[in-house]
Amino acid sequence: MNTILVGILFFVVIILSLGFLRTEQIQKSSNESLFLKGQLPRPALNGFYKGQAQIMGPWKGKSFDSSSSSGINIINTFNNTSPIFPFKTYSGKALLDPNLEVLKIDYNISSNPFWVRLVVDELVQIAPNQYLGKAILRLVPNLPFGLMYFRLEK
Repeated sequence: MNTILVGILFFVVIILSLGFLRTEQIQKSSNESLFLKGQLPRPALNGFYKGQAQIMGPWKGKSFDSSSSSGINIINTFNNTSPIFPFKTYSGKALLDPNLEVLKIDYNISSNPFWVRLVVDELVQIAPNQYLGKAILRLVPNLPFGLMYFRLEK
C-alpha cells in the first residue's frame, strides 16, 4: 500500500513540475510581451478565423458565433473540414496575467471529453483582424498552467 501511495505522489510531483516548467517557458517567451500589449477583441469575433500554432496538426482555426457567445474549432479530416470541441466565450481577467482583460474561450461544456474541458484559451487583439491566444490548462483549481500560444486571423 505504501508503495502505491509513493508511486502516486511521485507521479503527481512530476506532473506538477512539468506544468510549472512549461508555464515558465510560456511566460518568458517572446509572445508574452506581445500578449500583454494586446486588448480585449472589439468588435466581438464572428465567423471563421484561420489559426496558426506551433503544433498545427489538422487544426485550421476557430469559428465564432457572437450572437450566442459560442464557437467551435475547425479541423481537416480526410480532405473535409469538420467542427470539433465547442466552446463558450466571455470576457474576464487572464489567469496568468490578472491585470489583462481577455476573451475567454472556455471548453468546459458537457459534450467535450473530460481532458478538453480542462482547457481555456485566452485571446487578445494585437492588430486589426489579428489575435494572439494563450492555451491554459486548469488541472488543479487556482493553479493554471500555460500550454502554448496560437494566432487567429480574419
